[in-house]
Amino acid sequence: MAETWALIVAVEKFLDAGHRPLAYSDAATKALSECLVLAGVAKTKQVIVGGSMATRAVVESRLRTLKSQVPKGATLLAFVTTHGFTEAGESYLTTWDTQPDDGPATSVSLPHFLAALHATKAATLGVFLDVAGFDTADVQAQFAESPTATGILSAGDGEESHATAAVKASLFAHLVSDAVAGRATKALTPEGMLTAGTLAAYLGDELPRLLRKHFDTASVQTPVLLGPRHAEETLLDLSSRVGGDVGGILRDPARLLRVAFRAESSMRFEDLTGYRKGFQTPDNASASSRKFVARLASTDIKADLDGVYELSRETFGYKRKDVDVTADGDGVGQIRTPDFEYTVTAMLDAEDPSKVTWMRELGRLADIGFVRSTGFEAAFGKLFDQFLFVFTQPLDIDTLIDRLEDKPIPGLKLATASDGASCEITLKGYTGKLTVSTFALTVRGRTGHSAGLLDLFLAFITHVGPLGEPLMLPAPREAR
Repeated sequence: MAETWALIVAVEKFLDAGHRPLAYSDAATKALSECLVLAGVAKTKQVIVGGSMATRAVVESRLRTLKSQVPKGATLLAFVTTHGFTEAGESYLTTWDTQPDDGPATSVSLPHFLAALHATKAATLGVFLDVAGFDTADVQAQFAESPTATGILSAGDGEESHATAAVKASLFAHLVSDAVAGRATKALTPEGMLTAGTLAAYLGDELPRLLRKHFDTASVQTPVLLGPRHAEETLLDLSSRVGGDVGGILRDPARLLRVAFRAESSMRFEDLTGYRKGFQTPDNASASSRKFVARLASTDIKADLDGVYELSRETFGYKRKDVDVTADGDGVGQIRTPDFEYTVTAMLDAEDPSKVTWMRELGRLADIGFVRSTGFEAAFGKLFDQFLFVFTQPLDIDTLIDRLEDKPIPGLKLATASDGASCEITLKGYTGKLTVSTFALTVRGRTGHSAGLLDLFLAFITHVGPLGEPLMLPAPREAR
C-alpha cells in the first residue's frame, strides 16, 4: 500500500476565554498518535500541531510544508479537533489565537485547509473533523467538489462533540483511535481495510451506545460522512492488526464463533440459595439428582444474570432491546448482546456429588477487538482463567508432537500425556499453559488477566503454525 502521512491539529484551550475549552484534546492527540504508529504511520510521518502552537500562522505553515513532504501517490490523513463556525457562507476552523470579534481573519478557512491538502501529491485524502458549529451543508459541499477527499464530521447541525473523563477524549476521537489501531473490526472491511464508509457505519452504531452510557438519554450526536463518492477508498490497511490479532487469525467470523473464554468454580450443595434444611445431599450424579440441583440453583443463576445484565448495560451502553436474557430453570442461563453471548451453568459434580460446579463462558464474539476494549477489561477482565479454541476437525496429536520434538522451537517447552491424547505447552515469556487435545486448544492462566489468555494463544500460533490442520488456522505470516 502507498506511504501514509498524518496531520493532527488539536486545540484544547484558547487564548481568548470566550472560546469553550475542548476537554481531553491533548490526551486524545497523544493516544491517536500512538494508534497511528500501531497502524504503520511512524511518528516521523506525523505532523502534530497542538497547544499554544496551534495558531493560524503555524497551522498554515505546516500545511505549506506538507506540500514538499508528502510523496506522490501517498495517503494523507488529517485529524482536526477544534471549534467551527460558518460566516458569510464560508466555514472556518478556530485556532488557539482566534479572536471572537474577528473570527474569519484569525481562523483557518475550511476551503483553504482542504486546498492545501489537495496541493500535496497525495493520491488519497482522509479528513476527520472533530468539530462542532459548522453549517453541515456547506461542509458537505466542500467535499462534494473534491477529486480525492473523503472523511467524517463528528457532529451535525446544532450538536456538540461529547467528551468524557472515562475515556479521556471525545467519544468520536476515542472510537476513531480504536478503529485506527485495529481494535474495532466492525470499522473495517472483511479484508481488514479502514475506509471512511466503514468507519462512518461503525460510528453510527457505537456512538449512540456510548452516549447512552456516559450522558443523559436526550444527548444526540450524529457523525456525517463527507465525500461519499470516495468513501470506499482504502485509508489504512489494518489486515495484520485486526483486534491486535497477529496475522488476522481471528478475523474470520466463522472462526471467531469457535472462541470462548471460560471460568469454573465449585461450591457446596448446601450453599445454594435454594437449599433448605431437610434437603438430602446427593450421593450420586443420577438424572434426578442433576435435575434437582438445577432447580435449586435457579435463584443463584438469576442473580448472576442480573449482575452481568446491569454491568453490560452500564459498561457498554446497551438499550434494553439490545440484551436478551433467558433462564429456563434447567441449570443454564444466557445473555445475548450485539457483542457477545454469556452463559452460566450450574451442574452436579460427577466425581463429588456433594458439590456443584459452576461454569461461566463468554463466546460468539462479534469482534475480537472487543477483548482489547476498556469495556471488556472493566466488565470481564478479572473473571476468566481459560481461553478455548474449538477445532473444525479432529487434530492428529501424534503428528503435532512429532513435529515439535523433531524440530524444537526455542522458548517452547513440551510435555505429553501418557496416553498420547493431549500435550501441554508453555512459552518462555508468557504466564500460562496451553493444552492441545484432539478437539480443542485450551489456554489456562491466572484470573485477573483475561486478555492475556488471548495473547498467549496468538503467541502460540505465531510460533507453532497451523497445527497441520489448514482448515483450522492459517499459517502465521512468517511461515508462509
